[in-house]
Amino acid sequence: MLQLILHNYCNMLSKADFEILPLIKEDVSYTFQKLEKSLRLSPSQTHHRWQKLDSDKVIANLKARIDSDCIGSKIEIFLSISTEFETTEVTNSFCRFITSLSPIRRTWILTGNAKYLLPAFCQNLIDLQHLTNYVFPNHKYVTKAQRSVVLDQTKQDSPLPIPLN
Repeated sequence: MLQLILHNYCNMLSKADFEILPLIKEDVSYTFQKLEKSLRLSPSQTHHRWQKLDSDKVIANLKARIDSDCIGSKIEIFLSISTEFETTEVTNSFCRFITSLSPIRRTWILTGNAKYLLPAFCQNLIDLQHLTNYVFPNHKYVTKAQRSVVLDQTKQDSPLPIPLN
């Protein structure tokens, strides 16, 4: 049912919408003037399409990508976390806990060996050691906290692929 609703919604996007999205996913600072020229649309058409994409939440948000080195976050890690058992109480407790931790960038709930995957940034080895050897092991529901340190990023984050209409 959900797939059908999503499919029907995507069919409501216009050809112009599918042309706008690849342009702005590469560069969110794309101006209306650039969009007008690239798409050969009038200013009012361009503005209307943008407003529609924004109000329909197709454009979820616009973010700046901040260079981690410039703000002193030198060490990127991935934490694989396993919890004792799966109950609503455990999940809610753990989610509240990680929300309070500023180094944690996001959280994914997984299938497989680990319950959670947490990408994080630490400013130095002391912060890394504190997070991985003290913070997580001392949470009452965490049974295993395994870290992987990023040595190099060989591909930058890709924008979400946009299907051809």
